[in-house]
Amino acid sequence: MSSARALFKPAAVIMLIGGIVLIISSIYIFLAKANYAYGALQGLLFVLFMVIIGGFEAASAKPVFKTEQGAWRNAVLLTLLSALLKAFTALTAFGAYEEMSSPKDELVIQIAWACVIMAVAELVVIVLLLVFKKLFMPTEEEVQAAMKKMGGVSVKTASECPTCREIIEKDWVQCPQCGTRLPRFCANCNAPLPGMVEKCPSCGVGVERSEAIKKSIATLDELSREEARPEARSVRFARLGEAYLKAGETDNALEAYRKAIHYTEFDRKRANFMVKMANILENEGRENEANEILDAAMQMDPADEAGAQALKDAIAVKPLAKQALAAFAEGETAQGEALEAKEEKDRERDALASANEQFTKALSLADQVLATDKKDINGVGWIKARSLVAKAEEMQKAKAPKEEVLKVLDQAVALDPYGRTKAITMRKALTPKEKKKKQKKAKK
Repeated sequence: MSSARALFKPAAVIMLIGGIVLIISSIYIFLAKANYAYGALQGLLFVLFMVIIGGFEAASAKPVFKTEQGAWRNAVLLTLLSALLKAFTALTAFGAYEEMSSPKDELVIQIAWACVIMAVAELVVIVLLLVFKKLFMPTEEEVQAAMKKMGGVSVKTASECPTCREIIEKDWVQCPQCGTRLPRFCANCNAPLPGMVEKCPSCGVGVERSEAIKKSIATLDELSREEARPEARSVRFARLGEAYLKAGETDNALEAYRKAIHYTEFDRKRANFMVKMANILENEGRENEANEILDAAMQMDPADEAGAQALKDAIAVKPLAKQALAAFAEGETAQGEALEAKEEKDRERDALASANEQFTKALSLADQVLATDKKDINGVGWIKARSLVAKAEEMQKAKAPKEEVLKVLDQAVALDPYGRTKAITMRKALTPKEKKKKQKKAKK
């Protein structure tokens, strides 16, 4: 790869010279010889455009010389546009030369050939850029190093975010993807830790913040203050926002995302950062502010690639989701009471009736939530999946065709992809051949 990188040093020189040639040739052909070309006004417009493109091409030579990450796209576009403009200038110059009366200006034909030669050289540069595109992308080692900085220096036990199911680490306070405040437990007594306490309320042991996260925040904060292109600064502030979320510093995270929005020029990226901010606000109980931001995000991103509408819908039915989860919890409590009261038939019967009533209520509420919250952001789909599993079990007892049972279980798995119910286990038991096929494919 080092030899390939060396090719871009002369390529950068070609781009630098190409930019200069475009500027000089456009001025001479379209202004000094405007009477042979398109007229003074059109010639001036051509010159202005070509001077801008030539200047940008010359400026992009330095990043290409250093094979900087992120320079590839601009280099390809500017070099291609510059080559096309040189071809146009050369054709104009050849035409102007033919129209000249003797003695002819030989400089015009020399400029035309210079444009042709540089255009061909730039096409070679474009081919190099296309072939060695990977040189302008971060290496696997750099990607891993960046992820290590964001996630901490040492390896930690990982688990899932209860809301978005992304992988999280045990010392994170909030999920960097959806902003959910994560359950935390004292390493000494395993008691739950409320909020950002400095001491465990149960055993009094001091709660330390992760040194890795501290260092990550300090590094990213310093990096975000350095001068760089606006898009680079936008990315840095977004990463800083994620680091602040891991530490549970929501106000700082919101401010970092605001700066990320400020520095990017792309509406879709702005919308994505705004959805992240709305997630944080929603998890902080600030639904009105979250909805305002989501409305603005949808105006910037009409196609809604960032998922603003899905989050807005989920916020709208969040109270129902809470009721569904509470009803299910009450049903489990009543079910437990029924098991304890086996010797007391009346009490057992009443407890079972109460449990069934609460489970039915939870299912009804979950259905209402899922009708609006299509992506199940509120995480109540497993309640519906549980009823589908029960249906599949009844179908099995009734000797229903296996295909019909699998259809029901497929619906349950889609609603409960993380296995809170028996849906996945039941489906695997019914399709052992599928497992063998997957194993064979893996071996191949």
